Amino acid sequence: DEALFPLTQAIQKCKSKREKARLNYILGQLYQSKNRTDSSLISYKRAITPSANYDVSFNAKLNCAVLGSSARDVRMLNKMLKDEKNADYADQIYYALGDIAWEEQRREDAIAFYQKSIESNTTNAKQRAKAFLRLADLFFDERKYADAQTYYDSTLKKIDNAHERYAMIKARAESLSELVSHLNAIEM
Repeated sequence: DEALFPLTQAIQKCKSKREKARLNYILGQLYQSKNRTDSSLISYKRAITPSANYDVSFNAKLNCAVLGSSARDVRMLNKMLKDEKNADYADQIYYALGDIAWEEQRREDAIAFYQKSIESNTTNAKQRAKAFLRLADLFFDERKYADAQTYYDSTLKKIDNAHERYAMIKARAESLSELVSHLNAIEM
C-alpha cells in the first residue's frame, strides 16, 4: 500500500517511455496483489507499448488476458502462440490459457493446457514447477491421489527448499506416496 502513491508519482514524472512501461507493469502487479483487478488491468494495458522491453510487454499481455478472461483474450493468447518470437514463451501462454479455462470451470481443458505448458517448457524451471504444482493441487482437491502424488513428486524435483510451500509439498508427496502404495495394494 505504501508503494502505490510514490510509484504513481514516479510514473507521471518519468520521461523514458520504456521505463514508464516497466513502472506501469510493477504498479499492475501491486494492484493485482491487492485484488484490485480494474486498476491492475489499466496499469498492465499501459505497460503494453512498442517502446517497452519485450518481456514487460509480453507479461503484461499475459496478465491482462488472465485477469480479463474474455473470448478476445483467449484469441489474443492463441495468436501469441502462433507467433515465432513467442516460441520460448509457449509454456507461459499455455499456463495462462489453463488459468482461464479453470476460471470458466472447464476442468478438462485446464488440465490439458497445464500439461501442454509442461510439455512445451524447454528452459524455464520455475514455470515448469508452477505447472506441476497447479496440476498436483487440482488432482489433490479432486481426491485423485495417484495423479496428485506424481505431480507433487515432480514439483519437488524442480523447486528448492527455500520455496514458500516446500514443506507442505514435501509432506503431501511423502504421505501420498504411502497412501498410493496402500491403494495399489488394495487394488491388487
